Amino acid sequence: MSRLRKNGQLTEACELAEQLLVDKPNDLFNRRAAAWVYIDILKLNGVFKGETLSKLEKLCALGFDAGEKILWEQLYWIVAKEVFKLTDETPSTLLYRFETCCQTFAAVPGQAYSVMLKALVKQALKWKQFPAMVASWGLEHFQTSDFEGETLQNGKGIPSLVERTYLAVSKAYLTQPYADASMIDFLHQLNTVSEAHPEMLYLIYYRALLYQKMGQLDTALALLRPFAQKKKRDFWVWDLLAQLHPHDHALQMACLAKALMCTTPPEFLVKIRQRFAELLVQQERWDEARVEIEALIQVREANHWRIPNCVYEWVKTPTYQLASKRKSNHDLYTQLAKTADALLFSPSNAHIGIIWHLNTEKQTAQFFVDEAINGGFCYAKLGVNAPQVGQAFTFWLQEVTHKDGKYWKVDKVARCEGQIAPNQIKSFNGRLQVKGRIGFVGDVFIDIPAIDASLSHAQLVSGTAVRTYNLKNKEWGWKANKIKSVNLA
Repeated sequence: MSRLRKNGQLTEACELAEQLLVDKPNDLFNRRAAAWVYIDILKLNGVFKGETLSKLEKLCALGFDAGEKILWEQLYWIVAKEVFKLTDETPSTLLYRFETCCQTFAAVPGQAYSVMLKALVKQALKWKQFPAMVASWGLEHFQTSDFEGETLQNGKGIPSLVERTYLAVSKAYLTQPYADASMIDFLHQLNTVSEAHPEMLYLIYYRALLYQKMGQLDTALALLRPFAQKKKRDFWVWDLLAQLHPHDHALQMACLAKALMCTTPPEFLVKIRQRFAELLVQQERWDEARVEIEALIQVREANHWRIPNCVYEWVKTPTYQLASKRKSNHDLYTQLAKTADALLFSPSNAHIGIIWHLNTEKQTAQFFVDEAINGGFCYAKLGVNAPQVGQAFTFWLQEVTHKDGKYWKVDKVARCEGQIAPNQIKSFNGRLQVKGRIGFVGDVFIDIPAIDASLSHAQLVSGTAVRTYNLKNKEWGWKANKIKSVNLA
């Protein structure tokens, strides 16, 4: 056998190996000998040919487990090389047979396995059974380097192999007509890796899409919010938010209007514009609808795309013909956008707090909700004009995990006229105790030069104090922010 292989007499070697298998089918050495002959044939002639593919099928039928590490690694290299150079001309019947074989592969972690997976992920659109293929190996065999982003020869950066794999499987599941048990199992794994690696931002998006497919719209929306806050300039985020509210036409219109406000080539907005026009037609707002209809017709005709029948029907109606011609619906978009923007912030993430410190030079502020929820933010970037210490605001917050610990990120802030909690601000009155340039009324610290230089020891003082962090003592205390009255008695 070895001599035949070394001499390149693979046909004769194959005949001999298969005869030995007939004589002793369970003999491990016979099975290994046959497997290596098949490996040689695949290496020489490729995989995606009828005759050689049958050799891959026979090799897989031998039932080797991951213990045959060298054998599998050799096969992985061969498969990777062949898959990378696949073309659209490969018959679908051969692709299907190949996929079936892949589901019997043993998973042997290592460089060869990762390279084969890269090839399969790159050609993911060609596979009809990609989720089943990946599930048969499991998603726990990645190397440490597979979690790192890659740089191509042209200098372009691409996501890590782990992220690309999960995205490819997610996209494959989204093409299925319904959610099945395997998709639910995969979603659990996707949740785990996404939560462990928040830097893989687009995994969150596909988690939301999969939950949407399962009909769990509230879960999808909760997942999408932080993603949408970061990608709010991308039209497709607003498109998905519209889809997550199938029974609320007002919210759909708001989200579609927001999508149409994004800086995007008009070719990408045709379907969104048509849906927006349809909602306007349903409300008999023909003046606004005509703007959208004319715009989408113009783009479709310029690109020689078919105009949908419903659009033709709209154009034929007398109400369309009588509608006034406008240049744009920009004012309508702006009006609706406020409703869409509110979707980005969950009511459960809203907290009422106070400003307790300002740095006007850097335009930053420190806020306090309670001793567990507090932090800082740049008020200029969030559109807050001239905040004052002691003012109450509603803060939309998300807890962010950082390498140095956790902190509260302010996503949105709005002036609040509601009742302030007693742990945030309080009234005080009593006799002032002065120590040098500072004073105290009970547990309230008073910065005399900053608040009222005329204050003196033993005066009766009343005012309001805000919760403040004492850096020296590393604890929360009270600091006067306003003196209401001073009594000399």
